[in-house]
Amino acid sequence: MGSNKYIFTLLLSILFAPAWAQVNRYVVHLSDKNNSPYSVDAPLVYLSPAAIDRREKPIATEDLPVNPSYINQITDLGTTYLYQSRWFNLILIESTEAKITEVLGLPFVVAAEEVALGPNPGRKEDKLDVLGTEEASDAQNYMIGTDWLQSEGITGEGVKIAFLDAGFRGINSVAGFEYLRNNQLIRHTYNFVHQQENVDGYSDHGTKVVSTVSGLESMTYQGSAIDAAVYLYVTEDVSSEQRVEEYYWLFGAEMADSAGVDIISSSLGYNTFDNPSHDYTPDDLDGNTTVITKAADKAFEKGLVVITSAGNSGNQSWRTLTAPADGVNVLTVGSVTAQGVRSSFSSFGPSTDGRVKPDVMAMGSGVMVFNGVGNLVGSNGTSLAAPQVAGIVAGLMGEYPSLTNKEIIELIRFTASNYDQPNEAIGYGIANIERAMLLLGNEEQELPVLIYPNPTLDFVELKFKDPIENPTFALKIYSTEGRLLRELEHAVSWSTNPMRIDFNSFPVGVYLMQIISGNEITKLKVIKQ
Repeated sequence: MGSNKYIFTLLLSILFAPAWAQVNRYVVHLSDKNNSPYSVDAPLVYLSPAAIDRREKPIATEDLPVNPSYINQITDLGTTYLYQSRWFNLILIESTEAKITEVLGLPFVVAAEEVALGPNPGRKEDKLDVLGTEEASDAQNYMIGTDWLQSEGITGEGVKIAFLDAGFRGINSVAGFEYLRNNQLIRHTYNFVHQQENVDGYSDHGTKVVSTVSGLESMTYQGSAIDAAVYLYVTEDVSSEQRVEEYYWLFGAEMADSAGVDIISSSLGYNTFDNPSHDYTPDDLDGNTTVITKAADKAFEKGLVVITSAGNSGNQSWRTLTAPADGVNVLTVGSVTAQGVRSSFSSFGPSTDGRVKPDVMAMGSGVMVFNGVGNLVGSNGTSLAAPQVAGIVAGLMGEYPSLTNKEIIELIRFTASNYDQPNEAIGYGIANIERAMLLLGNEEQELPVLIYPNPTLDFVELKFKDPIENPTFALKIYSTEGRLLRELEHAVSWSTNPMRIDFNSFPVGVYLMQIISGNEITKLKVIKQ
């Protein structure tokens, strides 16, 4: 009888609820994880083996899921639980304002904030469409060394990339993703906006993004890492712009972390919202203020490489970055044309606290992509530059799995075209994976002679590890096409070691150096910036 009375009372409350009792989405911040059924000593319950192996630091309390007892007590008040953040100890719920007052009365609740009005608020157009179109070009492959990766047979095999985007319309049908599907490389999908696994719809923004990495059309098109496994997460609601989308991104990043993903590629950015009280200002782009930026840097702490687009505000009044492009440990990518000139729309840096941003550049004007109906078209946007860099990073990680995420980001910056003179327009310059790989190759060889600095702006020094008095050697420098550019003979002793070689007259590029001493030939590669 008691249960029937409860049901009757509940029906009356629904039927006669006031019109203003609107259900919105709220983030509820919790105080602790006390008395949790989860333990840092048993992480396999909530993290994959790959996620555990990737971490440099021990499993911590912040890795534990939210205390389920706290979730139950909150939902017992008549709210609906949606998602949780382990890292920041919070949950997302649907609730009326009246119920939130009750939630705030619970002893373990620190705060609650409204992050989305519902249902179906805001604009209806797809606000993430890339900027217009241009004649498609495969120059994108040459720009950052993707063609070199392909010639070496490096395709990202064994590496896992999560794409956080607005939708992947056509991912299950477009012919350009047949290789991806046939090789079971789509490992996981989830739509945080609509609470379902289907991501094939809503927008083809993510479709275009993924095609730069995973697209393949025989003799016509090949993405930068076609053998990388992909995880597709919808975190952006194209019908509106609300703070909750930053939290969807956070939940997606944590899902990627749990699955043992190596790279997050995100072509999303936030600055203003449908609710003006939620708007950010350029001063907030300091690497430590916005929700999504803090989430991105936390993902880095867990061992992931996070790559994001700089934003398309370069010729607008906003002009600067959009979050999370301001992240301290985020690899932020701007756009250049096929001629290597900054695209007019590409957002300017630096971050508010003065750090170099964007970090690197890639081609974002006239990029060849597959759209949601399978057509190969040319499109523009920093959204298309960022995933190309994610693809070459996947190639790097596949070849050098011992590199940490910090070492990878530093290497990509160091071997970019403008490393010695970074600026607010192009950061450290155009990324190039060939330079990065060649530099690593030189460092790993046990050679009788050292060469430094490499890359260089003007000269290199050759230092023999164990010179013998008056040995004579021949030095030859070739272009990558095999053309002999310089030849000389030199005698080296302890007093003349190291030897300086002038590269000032050489144009930017990669050069092959041979050092011939008796019957021994040492081969080196030198990068002139």
